[in-house]
Amino acid sequence: MGHGVIEAKLNDLADRYGLTWEEVNPAYSSQTCSNAQCGYVAKNNRRAQADFVCGCCGHKIHVDVNAARNLESGRSAFDRAARLTKQECLQATVRRHLERVSDRCDAPATDGRPRGRVASDRAAIVSNPYYRDAVGKLTA
Repeated sequence: MGHGVIEAKLNDLADRYGLTWEEVNPAYSSQTCSNAQCGYVAKNNRRAQADFVCGCCGHKIHVDVNAARNLESGRSAFDRAARLTKQECLQATVRRHLERVSDRCDAPATDGRPRGRVASDRAAIVSNPYYRDAVGKLTA
């Protein structure tokens, strides 16, 4: 089926049953971790056609479920209505992940001491080509 056929069917269902639907930009949704505390994006997160394993936090989930959660919640982190390019989507997704990592590191632990950056977070970020431009902005 072509895109037009699917769109026509969805419009018909909307008219008949009052269903709503929205077309979204799926860029990087299957490569971005759907864990609310993470959001790490990397090609290697998608180890196989159906398996998603986050290279930063270790979150394991079916790749389609992961992508659906990202699209539903906006966790792949960009304004889909703005029709951003893939490069702009990637930059926004990387920026959001770095903000999450920074927030998590700045938050005090339960014993009141500040938390340090988890070594695997930094190693994953430094070795990821998606983060190449952002690595210089990381603090030690």
